[in-house]
Amino acid sequence: CRPMPEPKVVRSTTDAWGDSILPMDPRRLLGVLRRRAWIILAMGAAGAAMAGALGIRAGRSYRATAVIRVRDARQAVTGGLVAAPDVRIGPLVDPMLSLIEVLGSRGVAGTVVDSIPILRLRAEGLRLTELRDVAVTDTARPDTVRMLMQASGVRLATAPDSLIPWGHPVVTPGLRLTIPRNPGTAQALVSVGPREAAIDGLLQSVKVEALPNTDIIDVRYSAPDSALARAVTNRLVLVLRAIDAEMGQAVSRARTDFLKAQLTQTEADLSRSRKALADFRARQRAF
Repeated sequence: CRPMPEPKVVRSTTDAWGDSILPMDPRRLLGVLRRRAWIILAMGAAGAAMAGALGIRAGRSYRATAVIRVRDARQAVTGGLVAAPDVRIGPLVDPMLSLIEVLGSRGVAGTVVDSIPILRLRAEGLRLTELRDVAVTDTARPDTVRMLMQASGVRLATAPDSLIPWGHPVVTPGLRLTIPRNPGTAQALVSVGPREAAIDGLLQSVKVEALPNTDIIDVRYSAPDSALARAVTNRLVLVLRAIDAEMGQAVSRARTDFLKAQLTQTEADLSRSRKALADFRARQRAF
């Protein structure tokens, strides 16, 4: 007879994993990191380069914010003697929402673009805020002006024989600008875009919202240049103030015309009543 084989001992899963897990030696870990240091440094450098490239490609963005408080003009003029009207005029009209719609309208954006013609320009090789006395005519067509920078001035690619000194106006069909100093580049490109495209770009960069439970409206505008962001935001507020003043004057003129008409009618009725009274006294011989 053959001998019976000895039974095999099967360990539990917990025991098997317990035997395979060993405490990590810090010196061993440091040794692995030291041997792979060049891989870690290369990965870190590659990540930093990618982040830098993305940051340069995206460019900086500056945001300017203006705060507008909505107040009733009649109450401000009378020093509070006139009661403030209800916030809602009628069941469907909200003055705050109406003001927000006015700020986000194409009419206001068009006025801002016309007053800040830099918004219609795109430049390479110089900053737009370095330009002075920028003017774009209404008949200007989309075009690109190539300028060659020299030590003493600017030369246009279309007229390389003529040199325009720094600080003197550069005039092309539909565009006029002045470069006060050398930007430090070999050449620059200035492109004039359509007015409607500039309006669309402005509306996309402007954010208008009302703060909850207040009469405050925030107007925010983002631009790649801080000076341009401030200029556009301030211009939006000034345009809104002009529109509000014009609307207030129109309402005042309408009220004045109505009161004048009522006064004229009242004076006519009073004159007829006096004449009727005089005729009655004459007939009745009463004095």
